[in-house]
Amino acid sequence: RAGNACYVSRVTDLPPEAATEKREWEFEGIKSLLCVPMLLRDELVGFVGFDSVRREKVWMEEDIALLKIVGEILSNALDRKRTEQALRESEARFRLLAERLEQTVEQKVAQLRQAQSLAAIGKMVSVVAHEVRNPLQSIRLGVDMLGIESKYDTGRTETLSEIEAGVT
Repeated sequence: RAGNACYVSRVTDLPPEAATEKREWEFEGIKSLLCVPMLLRDELVGFVGFDSVRREKVWMEEDIALLKIVGEILSNALDRKRTEQALRESEARFRLLAERLEQTVEQKVAQLRQAQSLAAIGKMVSVVAHEVRNPLQSIRLGVDMLGIESKYDTGRTETLSEIEAGVT
């Protein structure tokens, strides 16, 4: 039965329904056999056992109990190994994700700095344009005033038109 020890004190006494096992064990020269399953979370992961090839052997209950403990120890060791391997793989995945995240953050910070620099340049250009427009506006206003005063002086009107074209 699943989860139980397989204990055969005399292979020659096996019943007909175990003919396949009897034939194999006799072929291997096994006289007696003790085998316990190694279970991990109710899943069979292997067997551990002893067979006697020189003489028939009767195993004591304490021998069977000790072999079961050995099977549990081996199952737990196998589980620990699998768990540690899964942990290493998980750590490697998270390390890779962290590295990628760090690279992405660095890229985004660089893009942000560039955007901030461009915004500062835009602001500075706006201030400079404003500073340049103010005097030009004053010149344009002056040209307009002079144009009103000298609308009948064609020489002056031509000069004022050239000045106005230059500040527009």
